[in-house]
Amino acid sequence: MKLKDTFLENERARLQEFVNYRQLGTYGFRLVFFPSPFSILAIKSGILPGITSYVDAGERLKIYNPLKGRNLFQLRKHLFTDFSGFIFFFGSLLALFYGYESYYKENYLKFLASVSTGKVTFFSILVSRILVLLVLVLIFPVCSLLLIAINGLPLLVDIHSLYFILVLFLLCLFFFILGSVFSYVKSKIVGISLIAVSWFLLVFAVPAAIDSYISGKSELIKPVYVQEMEKLEIVMDFEKLTIDKLGTLETGKEVTEADRAYMANYIENQLKKIRELEQELLTQMQSVISHYQWLSSIFPTTFFQSSINELSSKGYDNLIDHYKYVLDLKHRFVTYIFERVYFSNFSRVEPFVKNEENVFYAKSRVPGNFLWGVLVNLFIILLLTWVSYTRYKKHLYREPEKQLPPREPPVKGKEYLPAMEVNKDWYTPVHVRNEGFKNRVYNILSGRKTPTTIKNFQDRLYIDYIDIVELEKPMDFLYLCSPDQVPGDIKVKNFILYLSRLSGLSAKDRDSLLSHARLAPLLGKRFYQLEYYEKSEIFLVLTDLKNCEFYLIDNIGLNMSSGYMVRFSDKMDELNKRGAYVLYLTTQPTPESYSDESHEGYWPPIRWHEVIDLYRKK
Repeated sequence: MKLKDTFLENERARLQEFVNYRQLGTYGFRLVFFPSPFSILAIKSGILPGITSYVDAGERLKIYNPLKGRNLFQLRKHLFTDFSGFIFFFGSLLALFYGYESYYKENYLKFLASVSTGKVTFFSILVSRILVLLVLVLIFPVCSLLLIAINGLPLLVDIHSLYFILVLFLLCLFFFILGSVFSYVKSKIVGISLIAVSWFLLVFAVPAAIDSYISGKSELIKPVYVQEMEKLEIVMDFEKLTIDKLGTLETGKEVTEADRAYMANYIENQLKKIRELEQELLTQMQSVISHYQWLSSIFPTTFFQSSINELSSKGYDNLIDHYKYVLDLKHRFVTYIFERVYFSNFSRVEPFVKNEENVFYAKSRVPGNFLWGVLVNLFIILLLTWVSYTRYKKHLYREPEKQLPPREPPVKGKEYLPAMEVNKDWYTPVHVRNEGFKNRVYNILSGRKTPTTIKNFQDRLYIDYIDIVELEKPMDFLYLCSPDQVPGDIKVKNFILYLSRLSGLSAKDRDSLLSHARLAPLLGKRFYQLEYYEKSEIFLVLTDLKNCEFYLIDNIGLNMSSGYMVRFSDKMDELNKRGAYVLYLTTQPTPESYSDESHEGYWPPIRWHEVIDLYRKK
């Protein structure tokens, strides 16, 4: 504001130096481009630098640097060096990794899906994380307002603040969903590599490609020096004609009616032609700008940059308005000078500019196709959500790659090399080397029986002497994953509350779960603060989360103490007494695990219950 006041004061002082209107017409006046307070968002990355225009009675329209024609589209943008650039750089990167981390742990997702359904699990994680993302996005406008206040600018809390929140949220949401698409890649190295490549392409390569294309397209705009030459020819042709007809008009010489007639003709015809040339250039610039804005709306990153530039008042649309304003001001000024010189008596020079007409106040705005850009971004986000959900279902019910040869089915009363049998009399522990056995059981219990699953798992697991692959409908089951699969940033209490909502647990049962003696001391901690044995205690309690037909429990007793294993065994027996089937999978080595050829990746523990009884006697 002080700079603006100094500028206006100097312009008023310049006017006092002019003796007559010819001098005023020759030297003219300056006009300054004054951005809105929102320009603090894009001090360096905005399209427009500081602009000063010179308005005189000559044929040239002087907008410097000069920002006219193709020069406008060849400006270098200093990305990531101001507030909006900082948000763009780090916000997109963090949102991408936040999305990637959301669905990365396959067994944890299987656990949640067994508590409720696969669809509910997917969208509950999605919505909860989007809400967290929205809260983080809302923090940024508060920071921007503080930045504006620190710089002594007036605080403007209006519709443009909402536009800023919207485009920032769309940007972060896009990268979050994109990250979730990559979270299903089995190899973490490959997944992170894909994230890095996609982020680089979207943040650097795509904006650079669009800028390069637009810069090339702007080459079709008539060069400024060609336009200036055309205007000069119009003026020179008129002056030659005037000199031939009327001679040279000397300073102080009385203006004749013939002089006035020729000047009136100049204003009506030649000045109109000059204005038409400027309008032609303006139309060409608007065409390229429109092309840029439509291209930018296709990609969330470029749409964010385009919107921020306009919101900061340092975008193309404000330059066009500034250009129109200067063009109109120049036309009025030339007419004003000619009237004072040729149609009025010479008198003291009076200012042409009234009040603050030589200050162009740029306005915060959004691109002309803003609504279209929002709709395109929402469509892309919805499309990526569908892709993510499709990949999630494949991830959740992943078909094991390794195949197992068929075995002989069990026959009641006859000894056999046992396929695994589960019944309600006792729980069944099984030693496994990999995820294949568990994934097949999980898929079948979920009703995801494919011909490949039936072929590869036939005669492997029996439920009360019925081959599991012959189950006619899905079973109501609960899968408890290994405790180290739970994301470390979750608080134990929030985790229990989340599971309670997913399972539809009553308030009474939920409170009973939270008040459990082994769970209560851990409620205030996050999972990364817990020891493995504490996590295992939590999962042992979680067997009460849901009453169901079948419990598939994965490795929660790995390397645990004898006391824990006794409590674990008692809990499994309790579930059997409720009328449930219990299958416990463990990777803990046993003497039977040393022969890979005979056990094909899984085998029954010969002395499991005997060892538990020994623990019980200690």
